[in-house]
Formats: sequence, C-alpha cells, structure tokens
Amino acid sequence: MTQFLEEHFQNRLKELGYPDDLTVEFSLGHCQGDGMAFYGSIPESSLGPLMMRLLSPHADGLNAVDRVKNLLAQKHLDIMVDVIKTFGRCGLEIARNNFGHHYSHFNTMSLYDDSEPFDHIFSEGEDVEKLTGIEGLTHDVLPIWEEIWERFCQALEEDIPHTSRLLEAEGYKILEGMSSEEAVVWEFHTRNLVVRLLEQPCRDLYAMDGWDDEPKKDAIQGMLDGTQRVVSLEAEVRDRETDVVLGQDCVDGLLCDVDDKDYGGLRWELLKNAMDAARSQIQRLNVRAA
Repeated sequence: MTQFLEEHFQNRLKELGYPDDLTVEFSLGHCQGDGMAFYGSIPESSLGPLMMRLLSPHADGLNAVDRVKNLLAQKHLDIMVDVIKTFGRCGLEIARNNFGHHYSHFNTMSLYDDSEPFDHIFSEGEDVEKLTGIEGLTHDVLPIWEEIWERFCQALEEDIPHTSRLLEAEGYKILEGMSSEEAVVWEFHTRNLVVRLLEQPCRDLYAMDGWDDEPKKDAIQGMLDGTQRVVSLEAEVRDRETDVVLGQDCVDGLLCDVDDKDYGGLRWELLKNAMDAARSQIQRLNVRAA
C-alpha cells in the first residue's frame, strides 16, 4: 500500500508541475505530526509548468491587482525560462527543515533559492539581443524579470505546504476507501456448516496491477470521490461443531462500487469455490474414516 500511495503522490506532483524525482515521505495514521512532504531540487525543466500555473491570471484567490500582474507576466515566462536554461542557473530547492527530521507534513519543508539573478547573467553593456538571439531583448527588461521571479518564488513557497495538505487529504481518502478490518458481510448456517463471506484488511491494490494509466487514474478518482472502494474478500466454510475451516477462497485488492453488494459478481463465485472445496474435503475425511 505504501508503494501505491507514493506512486499516487508522485503522479499528482507531476500533474502540478513539480519534477517526477522528488523524495516523497508520508505517515497517515491520524496522529500528531502525520502528513506528507516532498523534497528535492527544482530543475529548469520544471520551471515552465510551475510558473505558468502559479502565475496564472486565473489562479484561485487572486485580487484584481495580482490578476493583472500575472496577466502581464505571461508574455515573459517562456523567454525567461529559455534564458535561465541557456545562460543562467536555477537554484531552487525544497529542503527538509528542523521539523523534517522527526515528522513528514506541510510544515517540514522550506524553499531555498540560490538562482543566479537576471542582472548577473549578462554583463553591463553586453549586447543582450545579439548574445541571446531574442529580438528586442535589452537590459531594461531584466528588472521586470527579477520582479516576476520574486513573485513566482513567493507563490511557490505558499504552494508547497498547500500541495502537501491537499495530497495528505487525498491519501486519507484512499485509505478510507480500502477495507481495513475484518467484517462478516454475509453468513448462512446449515445443520453442520457455517458459510461466511468476510471483508478482510486490504493488503495491496493487486486489482490495479497491469492497468493502463487512464483506467487506473479513473479508479483512483472514484476512490477520492467516494464512489468506489477496494476490498479484500474471503469466503469460508466451517464445521459448525469444531469451527474447523473445510473450504475457502479469497481475492485481494478488488475494486468495486461502494454500494455493490455483489462485489462485481465475485461474491457468489467465491462462495461456490469455497463450498466446492469444502465438499472435496468432507469426501476425503469420510474416505479416511471408512
């Protein structure tokens, strides 16, 4: 389960523009200090997606002034990123702070910026247009870029804990969408036998092994929306007098709708297999007794 959650967190971070090689740590036990965190460097290749999202004029919570500033910044972003990639250096890093040595949550990360300022990339008097091949580019634009960069870093610093809390909540929803304790969901008694169908703690998401990305993404979204869940089922037949298990069958990591009491059609198949195994066991015991 840990591997599945880590994969989900990595995919979501990538969707939000973060690099796909960040170190992800989490603890989701509803205890103080629990949560998720991510650490690592922000490479030049991630600047474009992050800057476009965080400096979007349509970002949530913007006032009118910031919306206009973001709108004006849009025309600069592609050129800024190209200049950093070719002539400068991105020194952004999400680092572990003192809290991060004991916990993993939204407050264990700090953003550090050791990037080269734009007015240091090009020497004073240097023909920036000729050097870069960007028509109309002059030193006059560098202070504008520096202001945009500062606003981006501030937005990124705020986005990091926000993203951590968002993914923590998603992690808990996924865990809540999985069977976590044993429960008898169906039971039938005969004179000599007890037939049961049980939900067991789910050990892993084997149901998703080998799935394509889109079906897996849809399934995860169903768990986040609360419309689907993952269960582990066990059908068993026990001797009523001795409580000995005579036959059983099980499946681990089954994805189904939350209101599906038939478990995707596997309910009766599991019970049938358990009954068949019990009959075979009873026949063997009778033969031995004879």
